[in-house]
Amino acid sequence: TVLVTGGLGALGSVIAAWVLEGGALMAQGVALLGRTGRSSSASGVLGDGMRCGLVTGMRGDVGAMDEARGIMEALQIIQGSPGGEVMHASGVLDDGTLVNQTAGRVRAVFAPKVHGWQKLWEYAHGAPTGASVLFSSISALLGSPGQSNYAAANGVLDAVAHAVQGAGANVVSMQWGAWKEVGMATRSAGTLARMERMGLGALSVAEGLGALRSVLMHGGAGQVMVASRFDWKALGSSAQQWRALGAEFDFPSQTAGDEASFGQLPGPVGTAALSHHGAAGKVDMLGHAHTMIKQAVVGVLGCEVDDHEPLMAAGIDSLGATELRNGISSMMGLSLPATLMFDYPTMSSIVDYVVAVLQPSR
Repeated sequence: TVLVTGGLGALGSVIAAWVLEGGALMAQGVALLGRTGRSSSASGVLGDGMRCGLVTGMRGDVGAMDEARGIMEALQIIQGSPGGEVMHASGVLDDGTLVNQTAGRVRAVFAPKVHGWQKLWEYAHGAPTGASVLFSSISALLGSPGQSNYAAANGVLDAVAHAVQGAGANVVSMQWGAWKEVGMATRSAGTLARMERMGLGALSVAEGLGALRSVLMHGGAGQVMVASRFDWKALGSSAQQWRALGAEFDFPSQTAGDEASFGQLPGPVGTAALSHHGAAGKVDMLGHAHTMIKQAVVGVLGCEVDDHEPLMAAGIDSLGATELRNGISSMMGLSLPATLMFDYPTMSSIVDYVVAVLQPSR
């Protein structure tokens, strides 16, 4: 039997149906553990499985310290059959920029992922009966604006996959990118669009389940695997630190005819261009800076805005402000303050500030 924590949501339902159709080794049933005890989907293969007793939905919040009963019942089910797998897919989001993170927000995100797995481990006496797949996130590898707490929690899961090898457990941590039809990223179209601009595409359900099958069939204990779509050029140009990461690996180029690797992508071009125009006068520099900053704003918002319209009123939130600052910094090769959009709330004021930085008064 396969135990899926966080299994009563959309993603858990997809996994359960896939297991019943023979997707996960020789599983004979599925136990779905969630906070409500009720599945979000009871149709199709999953509904048939529930009616036949092959799928069991149980109430139990792995992130709550006082809710051990549901977890114990779930473990009794999987330990009653040989080769039971655990898919630890519990998780919540509490996004916010670093300055707005609190200990309480960090604890809330750590509870289902980190403390939940810790309790499963303890209640299984240090060794679940079969393979365990920890649903981590690519945010633990690359970071994610506004998700420092989430990235840290997933980083702990990755470390766990290595640490438990000595206990003889078969544990693999999968750093998932976004899924198109299910999962937390689908709750916000803005989140998916932002990820795509950064170079991180979303997996279809078929692609995600294919990756999961591959890991269950061929993954080794203690490994940390990545399952995501990548646009290597967009990823390499969206943040300087990712270019540095890519330089350490032999990532594929974007096209067969492109000789540049991920770590050899061209650097920022804005500074040189603006310096050149600076010799011709401040008017030319303003025009060039305006063009580049307008491009960055459109990249975040998806539409043009008036030069004097407050960008937050136009729809840029705190995470979008971080993305805009990073985009302008990358394009122009500048180190800009984290409060850029709050200190300079319109496109015209950002242009004036950038030009002043590049051409200080003499």
